[in-house]
Order: sequence, then structure tokens, then C-alpha cells
Amino acid sequence: SLINYFQKSNSKKTIIHCISRSRFKTININKKIKVKKKYNFFLKIKKLPETDLIFYFIKSKNFLKEKRNFRHFSKLIQNFKEKPKFLLSSSSSIQGSISKKKKFDEFTKIKPKKFNQYDNYKKNYTKQKFYLENEFLKLSKNGFKVSIARCFSFYGEKILEYNYVISSIINSIRNKNDIVLDNQSKVIRSYLHEYDLAKWLIKICKNSSKDCSVFNVGSNIDIDMVKISKKLAKKNNLKLKFKNNINKKLDYYVPNTKRAQKILKLTNTKA
Repeated sequence: SLINYFQKSNSKKTIIHCISRSRFKTININKKIKVKKKYNFFLKIKKLPETDLIFYFIKSKNFLKEKRNFRHFSKLIQNFKEKPKFLLSSSSSIQGSISKKKKFDEFTKIKPKKFNQYDNYKKNYTKQKFYLENEFLKLSKNGFKVSIARCFSFYGEKILEYNYVISSIINSIRNKNDIVLDNQSKVIRSYLHEYDLAKWLIKICKNSSKDCSVFNVGSNIDIDMVKISKKLAKKNNLKLKFKNNINKKLDYYVPNTKRAQKILKLTNTKA
């Protein structure tokens, strides 16, 4: 999504360095944008390229590997001639489990002992993000310009490749299949387009400072997934099916984005 954004919106000569474990394709539609790919496990990387912005998107399999990757990262960034600005891709999961209609702001953070409220995958994932946020805060105290983006839910061409509720709905409409929902609770979501996601992340990173600013990233417009599914099914002459009976429990996952709107003037441009 970031590469696509640069391809479509950037008029300056830009080099994008991608370090990835898995191979991926990019389409060159802008001659001023050069993408350099390096496929390797991060622990085997011996040097990072000189650059202006660094996005930390590493997702490790477990907490021990997370710590190893970050320790390696913290050693590599000591060797820059000029320090770049850094952004950590974090998650709203460290703000707590949302069971009522409340938009958490950036200053809300659960205590580690409450991680047990999550299932095993989310518990480990939250523990890793909590650790990384604390480490990025330490980087800021050591003179690095950093920022943290707590990401919510998104949609777009690249995101449709993943197994999310919004992906299932849109792909069902495209393929003229019945829309199937398997949620058990009342699910409320919001979706920021991947174009805006990239724009937000870049601006947040460019405004990184030694204060280690934290911003929620997402749309603040809440959507009832059952209601929107019913409307879309009716509009496209499709059936809406439910795998489970939906109870009254609320699964609310919508960010408070006032801080990003006020400080960085970030808005949703794609409806």
C-alpha cells in the first residue's frame, strides 16, 4: 500500500528499500520511484541503507523472536551517518478489549496483567506490541526521532487479499456469491482506505520527534457490519447468511482520531 501510494502521488525522485522475508510483486508506474528489495530474515541483515524514513513493520512469531529482532534493529540504527525518522506500526489491542461503544484515545493503555483477557494469539500479539512501544519510547529518550501508529481496520485492493470481514463481503459481491457472516456478537467496525493509511503513516513518520508521539490510525465513522451487509446483499441481489446466532454482546472497534486530525490535519479522503 505504501509503494502504491508513492507511485501515484509522489513527484520527487524516491528510493524505497524493502526488507522482507517473502517475495512480492510491484508494478512500476512512476519512473521517479525506484523500489529496491532485499529478501532475507531480519537477523541476517548486516546494514540498513541510509534513508530519511524507516517504517518498523516486523511481526515476529513469538515474544522471544520479537526481542531478538528489536535488539538487532537497535544495533543497526546506531551506524547511520544521519539519523532518519522512525515509525512503529503498533496496534489498538494494547488499549484494551472494547465491549461497549467507546472510542479509545491514544492515552488509554491497559496494564500487562490484563493481557490474559485475550485469547492466546491476541495475548501474544499484544504483549509484543506493548514491548515494542516501550522500546521505541526508550529510543526517543536516547535522541532518536520516533512515532507510534496504533492501527485499526482498513480496506483496499491489497487488503482484500487477506481474510478479513470486509474482504469477505467485497469479494462475495465481486464473485456474485452469497454474503456469509460468522460473527457471534454485534460487530461494529470502521475502515480507512489503504491510500489514506499510507498517507497517514508517511505524515506521522515525517513528524516524528524525540517526544515519541502516538496516533490512532483509522476511520472514526462506525459501521454496523450486519446492517451494511443487509444493504449490500439487497442492492446486489444476493443472500445474506449467518453461520452463528448473533447475541447482544458488542464488539466495538472504532478509533478516536481527533489527535491526528488536530495536530497533523489528517482526514479520510476516500469514502
